[in-house]
Amino acid sequence: MNYRISKYSPSCRDINEAFTLNTWTSVSDIGKIFDNKKFCAIEYLDIEEKYWRTLRYFLGLYEIKRLKVQGLEMNSMLPSFFSKSKYFCNRDFKKYLREGSICPLKIIEIITRLCLRNQVWCRLQSDENDYIHFGYDYYMYFGSRRNIEVNIDTNKIPLGIYVEVYDSPYMATS
Repeated sequence: MNYRISKYSPSCRDINEAFTLNTWTSVSDIGKIFDNKKFCAIEYLDIEEKYWRTLRYFLGLYEIKRLKVQGLEMNSMLPSFFSKSKYFCNRDFKKYLREGSICPLKIIEIITRLCLRNQVWCRLQSDENDYIHFGYDYYMYFGSRRNIEVNIDTNKIPLGIYVEVYDSPYMATS
């Protein structure tokens, strides 16, 4: 099954699937004004955490314990706000941040946050065709082609996060 994970309510999309409300779409939007309110880092971190909690739920549901880095691209610019983050203090993750490395859950979390922050881009995939992909405008895709029957408990999805059945647009390049 394939899913699109986002902060965008499906009820606010037009006929072409475009989100119709004016909202932030990237970590680089911190400090900008949306609906007469300044978007701040605390709000960003709250949503990022909800994305990770949702992804961690799916990884557990599908019993995924490690994924491989593919198509790695690095951004040399690291915003100073995030450079003091606990995720960048973990030196172990650097050995995993290379093409083809097999990453355990702890490192998948760090790479997920780096991708959401536009610091790196990659696809995380397994030989069994499980994947996590990251798209533009703060979209994340999760999927598994394994024939496993799972029941999603919607109570496990954080409020403000939407999970839709949706194919990743990055499958063709995987």
